[in-house]
Amino acid sequence: MKFLLSLFILVIITKECNNSKDASATNSVNNIKEDILSQKQHLPGTYYVTFLKEDNIKSLNLTLTFDESSNRVSGFSGCNRYSGAYIIKENSILFSELIATKMYCEKTQEIENSMLEYLSEINAFSLKEDTLILKNGDTNLLTAQKESIEKVKNDMVLEYTTLSRGGAYKMIQISNKTISVQKSRDSKAITKSCSNEEWNKIISLFKNINLDNLSTLKAPSQARFYDGADIANLKVIYKGMTYDVPSFDHGNPAKEIKVLVKEILSQSKNIE
Repeated sequence: MKFLLSLFILVIITKECNNSKDASATNSVNNIKEDILSQKQHLPGTYYVTFLKEDNIKSLNLTLTFDESSNRVSGFSGCNRYSGAYIIKENSILFSELIATKMYCEKTQEIENSMLEYLSEINAFSLKEDTLILKNGDTNLLTAQKESIEKVKNDMVLEYTTLSRGGAYKMIQISNKTISVQKSRDSKAITKSCSNEEWNKIISLFKNINLDNLSTLKAPSQARFYDGADIANLKVIYKGMTYDVPSFDHGNPAKEIKVLVKEILSQSKNIE
């Protein structure tokens, strides 16, 4: 009897130890997953180049705009517009397929050549808050600062319009922390101030779109051609430049602007 009791106690102890080990192993796996997720960096939006190596070139307004949906990068390199592909793995980054327009600018050509050359050499990066450092090994080649909300908000206008085949027209405009809705061509626009939360949401979403790609977006459906949906257009005016998205079905924009359009429509519902 004593033997059976001892054996029973031994089985219980062994089971508890195994459970403890399993729990410990599960916690370790979860910790590893969390570490991997924390290492994954996201770079959507526009960054202004402040340094090429140790040279301060902030006043030239060189830019990098990352589009995560297509893994494309584009921007202004001092004289020309450039674009290319990029791939990120943990803290490594590689740029490829870099192309640029062919203008020649005597004053900034050397700086542009350096920037494009550095982009082809970069293989690592670090991102702390809004400061991006692109490197070759341990050498800093390019430092850039993400565009601030304060900078964006005074230079941005969003216009979303819809038009039915019967002529019904509506325009939503967002700028300078206000939103206005014009419900027909002959009516006056109704305007209200955006709350801080609404405005910051719009700015945050705006910063994550690639302006240079807007004119190339393809509509995912074609119902507007047979009265299945109103014709929708999105226009972005930023720093004096106008960027038009090709027409699409109202309520079904391209995925690159889907979240921004949804937010514009959501905020406009609060205006009578």
